[in-house]
Amino acid sequence: MGKNRICPDVFDKRLEEWIKDKIICTPSAPKGMRYKRTPYDSLRENGNLNVPFIKSEFDKIGKHESKLPRNQRDAIVLLVLKVVADINKETKTKDNGQ
Repeated sequence: MGKNRICPDVFDKRLEEWIKDKIICTPSAPKGMRYKRTPYDSLRENGNLNVPFIKSEFDKIGKHESKLPRNQRDAIVLLVLKVVADINKETKTKDNGQ
């Protein structure tokens, strides 16, 4: 494996963590208020907020074959890029610490 490649297992695990910790586990809104719906809410309601779907749809987005609405496509791209950035940041921190 090349130096700049991310192990698929690491990516899958980190993506699953992001979905569970940062998207699904949002605190409830303060009393008398409510949150705006996000594209992740629509993905979750359709059963599409999971690692296999996100990965396959990200590939389709890159090939301009996705049938999802633009806001959901943008949310998937943003999620994948955040996960990759998070992994890269952690890798650089480990490399600098050694």
